[in-house]
Amino acid sequence: MAPIKTNSDTKDELMIKVIDVQGNYLHDTYERRAKGLVKKGRASYINECTICMGSASGKEPYMEQMTKEEMLKEIELMLKNQDYFKMALDTIEKIPTDMDKELVEQRITAVMNIVKEKETTNQKLIDLWTQMYQA
Repeated sequence: MAPIKTNSDTKDELMIKVIDVQGNYLHDTYERRAKGLVKKGRASYINECTICMGSASGKEPYMEQMTKEEMLKEIELMLKNQDYFKMALDTIEKIPTDMDKELVEQRITAVMNIVKEKETTNQKLIDLWTQMYQA
């Protein structure tokens, strides 16, 4: 792929991801342009590699919209919704045992990994909401 041709030395600059206030990805821009947008108050840094257009608070505006009460309700709903455990157990029960033993183990492992990933996602959400709650 040919290098980007510019009138300045921006080809070696860090690319900054640009998102809108809802957290939707818009595009990438050069660090120099991102700094200019932040300086003019048209955007704010979310982290060193991301800016948010239309926000001057420095916090993730799409997260600021959630109140502490809403966060607690979401956590409560998450804790109540444990249907995926039952679905996983039902799926494991339906795996034919007359198949090759290795294939049965692979299917069971796949179902267990899905549950594990769901729990990891839940924990990350709770961690995020905890950080937001403490802010």
